[in-house]
Amino acid sequence: MEAQKNMNKRVCGISISGGSAIFVILDGTRDEFKVVETNPKKIELDDDNSQDQIKSFYKAVEDFFKQYQIQAVYIKKSNTSGKFSASSRAFKIEALIQMMSYQVQLIAPQTIAAFGKKNRIPVNEYDELFKYQNDAFKVGFYGLGGVKKR
Repeated sequence: MEAQKNMNKRVCGISISGGSAIFVILDGTRDEFKVVETNPKKIELDDDNSQDQIKSFYKAVEDFFKQYQIQAVYIKKSNTSGKFSASSRAFKIEALIQMMSYQVQLIAPQTIAAFGKKNRIPVNEYDELFKYQNDAFKVGFYGLGGVKKR
């Protein structure tokens, strides 16, 4: 297991805001990695009641993962209740990505916060990131640490 943690990999960190999946791709290990420049940086699901829009979103994300040769996907999990609970669109986005043939893990915001208290997350060191990508970076950085077996 320890050897697996030190292997280079390409991960996609995703945060969901409104109807958008926001991406940051990291390549390497937590000790040595690079941020991969991407276009687009986010993909919108405009109308989650439209089957055509849902299919279009699914295809766009799948094409994005193929284009950037993603090995694992880490999503900042949407809150199910409380003041900051997510919209139905956010849950649809999570589910659509989980259905893809990639290793996908949902990571609770509390897990990322606890990780950040014990580890340095260098999110502010990358000028190429937009502020709205910070959460995607944090979950992607967390994902560089290893892959859980299902």
